[in-house]
Amino acid sequence: MALLAAVAIVAAAVGGGTAYGIQELTGGDTMASASSGTSVVPSSQKGTVAGVAEAVGPSIVEIKAATNAESSTGSGVIITDDGEIVTNHHVVSGASAIKVRTSDGKEYDAEVVGTDSSKDLALIKLRGASGLKEATLGDSDGLRVGQQVVAIGSPRA
Repeated sequence: MALLAAVAIVAAAVGGGTAYGIQELTGGDTMASASSGTSVVPSSQKGTVAGVAEAVGPSIVEIKAATNAESSTGSGVIITDDGEIVTNHHVVSGASAIKVRTSDGKEYDAEVVGTDSSKDLALIKLRGASGLKEATLGDSDGLRVGQQVVAIGSPRA
């Protein structure tokens, strides 16, 4: 039950990530910032899809999951610097082995921490990872119907 609670919390955080993307895409007044306190999107790229992609790209991973009978691929988003990643349940469901490649080409083994099949969400954890670029998440409370969003995934998945 605690695992499902963790996935629910992560799902809420991913919703906040959409707010971040909207703020950066629309050039809104609210500026998301990284842990270092610097702007995530360069001012010359603020308000562009390219700017959002550049800012979020290092936090996107490629996931390959294998079962005894088949394999699947998908994308995920790094949410902690030690390798917690949000992905889709259908990507890792029933996997006996999970391999993850980060944007810098490093590969890690991963394990499922929790899933919610009804929302198609999963939380996985990389083994032996540290210092990863976690996604900067925003605050979804300021969202309005009709605002633009950007979806970013691994181009290889």
